[in-house]
Amino acid sequence: MDQVQSLLDACAHISNHLDYTKGAHKGDEEHIYGVISSISTLDKGFDEKRGN
Repeated sequence: MDQVQSLLDACAHISNHLDYTKGAHKGDEEHIYGVISSISTLDKGFDEKRGN
């Protein structure tokens, strides 16, 4: 029974860490998405000037 509890505790610890990491990096993901969207918008503008 101790092994089962140890495994459950380890899984809970990993799950909590993954939840924390997801929240901690959410802002990074939003920033990267904004940068990539901006690049895509600029690319479209250049394509329009070239007549593509």
